[in-house]
Amino acid sequence: MVLMPVHNKNKTQGFTLFEMIIVMLVLTIILPTVFSILYVITEQQFRVYALTKTKREGDYMYSYIRERIIRDASSIVDDRGTLNPICNAAGSTYSSTAGDDFIFVDKSGATFNWSYSGTALFVDDGINQSQIHSDAITVDDFLIRCRKNTSSSPTIVEFSFDVSFSSQTEETILLPYKTKVVLRP
Repeated sequence: MVLMPVHNKNKTQGFTLFEMIIVMLVLTIILPTVFSILYVITEQQFRVYALTKTKREGDYMYSYIRERIIRDASSIVDDRGTLNPICNAAGSTYSSTAGDDFIFVDKSGATFNWSYSGTALFVDDGINQSQIHSDAITVDDFLIRCRKNTSSSPTIVEFSFDVSFSSQTEETILLPYKTKVVLRP
């Protein structure tokens, strides 16, 4: 005789309604929490990226301008055509917010300057003009000035600018840069 399994009709397969409600409640608590944590982490990563990019490009511009003045500049003029010297007499000062009328002359007589236009900073050697930062970065409040205190003192060149990175979803990151450089004739 072969025994056949007996099926109990009262026993059902699957989950009970109570078990399903518990699972749904757990999911409604866990999923939004996980997504909000991921959103905060992503937002913080973008903020760190923006700050790093702004700092890297600001440091590059700062170093480039500073080192170029130290290494190459021997005097300052206000116009490439006339080469009128500025800041070479005792007590003289000169400043420019555009930079195109603040021209450095190197030891070989070649000229170069930094030109500020809107939110971009360019280096100009009289022939070529090129932007010294990426388009993601904006430059604000560019100022370059010089002064010579006494006839025996060297000319001091000071420049300052603000570098910022802004996106549509984040606040603007703004880093100020300012320094003084002694001009060596």
